[in-house]
Amino acid sequence: MNNRMKRVLAVFVLFLGTITACLSQTLDGYKYLFLPPLTYTDGSVDKWGVAEKVSQCFQRKGFIVANYVNELPDNKTNEYRSVLVCTIQHSADMCDFCTNTVTITLTNVFKETVLTLSGKSQGLHVSLQGELGSATRNALSS
Repeated sequence: MNNRMKRVLAVFVLFLGTITACLSQTLDGYKYLFLPPLTYTDGSVDKWGVAEKVSQCFQRKGFIVANYVNELPDNKTNEYRSVLVCTIQHSADMCDFCTNTVTITLTNVFKETVLTLSGKSQGLHVSLQGELGSATRNALSS
């Protein structure tokens, strides 16, 4: 694992603490989280481990995390109403002045937004991981 990836993973540790506080109040009554693979514009899938860390956080809170639709309850059952859909947007400008933006949107099966968390962080070529962590923390503390 290269240094850049290690930094990104460290940032998400900080992100997870903030998400824990937000989840306990807003998401009562939901049991499932649909978290499709996070694909970047270059075609890579979750190269920074963002979706994996979010998945782990929700699992620790007792959610059943599904990455594919066929892993969810049938849409003809009442349990289907306990599904949240998670969309993660992460963009990073990796020049000398790093900017990371992380947005997490949770919607219910009726396509109504339940919670949106967004954060942005900038820094001077110090550590992409640190900046990504700050952006994630900012998103989760909104």
